[in-house]
Amino acid sequence: MIDINYYRTISNSLDCTQQQSDIYEAQNALLYDFDSNPSCKTVMLNNKQINVLMWVDTDIITGGKSYKIRCKPNQALKIGDILKMDNDVYFVTKVDMDKLISCAGTLAKATCILRFYKNGVYRELPCFINVGTRNYINERDNDFVRLPKSLYTAYCPDLGYLDKDDVNMRFFIRDYIYRAVGIDNLTVLEDEVRDGLIIIKLQDDAVCADDNMELGI
Repeated sequence: MIDINYYRTISNSLDCTQQQSDIYEAQNALLYDFDSNPSCKTVMLNNKQINVLMWVDTDIITGGKSYKIRCKPNQALKIGDILKMDNDVYFVTKVDMDKLISCAGTLAKATCILRFYKNGVYRELPCFINVGTRNYINERDNDFVRLPKSLYTAYCPDLGYLDKDDVNMRFFIRDYIYRAVGIDNLTVLEDEVRDGLIIIKLQDDAVCADDNMELGI
């Protein structure tokens, strides 16, 4: 007499095989016209040239734009990855696996670059900024809206350049000067690979005698 668990084992193995087959077919369907898809863009992802599907979803963020990308199967994304296309810079803020078919990501468009020296090394971090609790992005032209005496929040990919000890570091943003009053991160560090964002709270600051306004440092 065969135990019912025998049939359950066979059923589960068949379901797994069918699932793998379905995933394989879906991946092939995605690859079939990937490069000829109207949404296909050639970009630099972490300084490596690849093709991705990229589109804009204006229904997600009130007053702004949500940029989406999808990679080919077996291409990975992680939060904090930097993407460059034409003269624009983006970074990944969210990653989803679409039923194991391929990685899809949500992008933030960098509106400025934080430039600074730390331990004698020049660094750059792309970022986008919220003013208080409101999104700063203007839907029509992505203009930066600066409100006086406000608290600003900068979101950047965490490349290991800044940590909580860098409070009071100063930054130039669009010809104005700000001081970091808080630094936090949303980062997972696994096998020395960073996956996450760094969040910097900024307040208005005054110009100092040794500030280089021309270079923005």
